[in-house]
Parts: sequence; structure tokens; C-alpha cells
Amino acid sequence: MGKIKWLSGLLLILNVVFGVLLLLSISSLYISPNDWWVPSILGLGFLQLFFLNLFFSFIWLFFKRKYLWFSLFFLVFGLTELPNHLQFNLSSKSIAPPTRILSLNVRNFDLYNWSENKKTRDRIIKTIQRAKSDIICLQEFFNTTDPKHDFNTLDTILQSKKKYNYHVEYTATVKETEHWGIATFTSYPIISKGRITFENKSNNICIYTDVLIKNDTVRVYNMHLASVKFGQEDYSYLKKIGVKVEEDVTGLTNLVRKLRPAFLTRAEQALAVKKHMRESPYPIVLCGDFNDTPTSFTYSRLCEGLKDSFKAKGSGFGATYNGNLPFLRIDYVMADPEIRILKHEVIHTDISDHYPVIVNIEIPD
Repeated sequence: MGKIKWLSGLLLILNVVFGVLLLLSISSLYISPNDWWVPSILGLGFLQLFFLNLFFSFIWLFFKRKYLWFSLFFLVFGLTELPNHLQFNLSSKSIAPPTRILSLNVRNFDLYNWSENKKTRDRIIKTIQRAKSDIICLQEFFNTTDPKHDFNTLDTILQSKKKYNYHVEYTATVKETEHWGIATFTSYPIISKGRITFENKSNNICIYTDVLIKNDTVRVYNMHLASVKFGQEDYSYLKKIGVKVEEDVTGLTNLVRKLRPAFLTRAEQALAVKKHMRESPYPIVLCGDFNDTPTSFTYSRLCEGLKDSFKAKGSGFGATYNGNLPFLRIDYVMADPEIRILKHEVIHTDISDHYPVIVNIEIPD
């Protein structure tokens, strides 16, 4: 009897600990990393913390029902955030042909052969072409003008059967022929375009392109926010976490050291983009790689006043990161409330460390 009491006490303590961590993860939506960065890190594990608390509720349901209220208390708060991570929606039909949007971090078209497959670049190009999108937003875009180099991606995309206008901005150039940046392609006329340069020195950037869809002008933002810059040793740690305590402590310290500045930088970048969006004279479509989950200060600020296509028409967990961290949704398409979202789709392919996100929208007459 004493052992059962001891075990139930230990489980209750763990339940409360994980419950508090769940609440702290949710608080990352409201607390800037500049004020306190711990909730931002916990926000990465919202789903895991939520299901841990759900697990405890099942334990109490069959073991000690009087403790069930502890789990339910934390789960109520978790349920308010869960729709940002898990959805069950059906696509909508449109009478007129919809506007099709593709957003993808192309990882420099596999310039450094991370996939160890020389055909990956061609597969990325073919995936873009098969999508037959009206608006294409590409992050980590690489292009070369050297005729001896086979990465003239700009011309390759422009030679597609579907004719595109384009807006490309570069953040780095080497040898005057090799360029890294971001690109937006569209089959619609481009009225004007510009860029938002972030104050912190980085290769991150946001561009905006005003396109004419039917008789309406829509401002398309395409952005790539600061990444964590994990190295191979960090990913190796994530794979074998729990093997040795000493390695766990060292690996965790390295991860936190890299996570903290990334959260701070993204928060500043998100606020800069949001400030620019507030001054837009046109309805907005926002696409890009946020490098942050829906349970984050970055997401909450950028999504303010916009519709998240995943919440509107997504299904399942909607993960967009193709890496060692499961269930991460860090790539988004958002739109003004007046723009109708018809479909949200994530293409699961190994062409990049991000999955392509395809969204159909309709501009009301």
C-alpha cells in the first residue's frame, strides 16, 4: 500500500511539472524572447508536452480519479492552442479557377549536395513546375550567371511552360556570378516590388511583390527568418539523446546556446515585417519559412489579423520540416480575412529539409 501511495505521489509531482511546462510553452505566444527566452524554447515542444499531460489524464482516469482534475486543468489551456498544430478540414471548391500558391525553402537547390544525390536539383525544379502555381515563393534561393555552372536556376524556372514574372533579391554574392537570396515568381503582372532589410546582419530577408489578380492588387510577402544554425553534432545529439548523461548535458547546453539568439533575432524580424504589413495599401498574402512553430511569439505576431491556411483548410499535424525534429510546422501561407482559402496541402518529399506548401485561394469580386 505504501509503495502505491509513493508511486502516485511521484506521478502527481511529474504531472504538475509537465503541466507547468505546458503553460509556459503556451506563454511563448505572449512573452517576447527579449523579455524571457525560456518559454520560446518550451514552445518547440508544445505537442509533446500536451500529449504527456493527456497521458497522465488516462493514468488518473483508471488509477486515482481524484487527481484527474490536475491533468484536466492543464489540458484545458492546451486545447486552446492545439488547433494551431492539429486540424481536420475539407477543401472547398471554387466556381472560378483559384489562385494557386507554392511556398518552399529550396535549400539552395542542393548546391552543397547535402542529399548525396546529384539529381536532387532537377527534382526540386520538377516539383516546382508540376505544381503549376500562379505564385511561387522560394526561400534560400541560389542562382548563378556563370555559363560554366549548371545552377542557373532563375532561367530554368523562367523557361517553364507557364510564363512567369519574377522578383529576386540577393543577400550575398560571390565572384559576381554566384548569388544567394529569395525569389517570388508569378504568372500575374507585377505592379511594384521592394524589400525589408533586417537590422541584424544576416542572410535573412523579406520581400514584397504587388501583383494584379483579376482587377485586384494583392501584396505578396515572401520571407525567410533566422534559423538556429544547428551543426552536424547537434543533429547527432538529437538522434542519440538519452544514451549517456554526460553527452546529454553537453549536447543540451549547445542546443540552448544556439536556440536563444535565434529566438531573439526572429522576434525582431517578425516585428519589423508586421510593422511594414500594417502600412500595406493592399490585401496581404504572407508566405515563407518562419523557422518557428505556431506556439511562438514570432507566429502570434505575424498571424495577427491574418488567416493561417493550415487552420482554415489543413488536415493532420501539417508538419513542414523534413528533419530529426518531428511534427514541426515552420512554413506558412497566411492571408487577409477577405481572401478565401480553399485548400492547404503539404507535399511530403525529400527534395529539401522543408516540405512544399501548396495553397489555393480565391479573391472575392
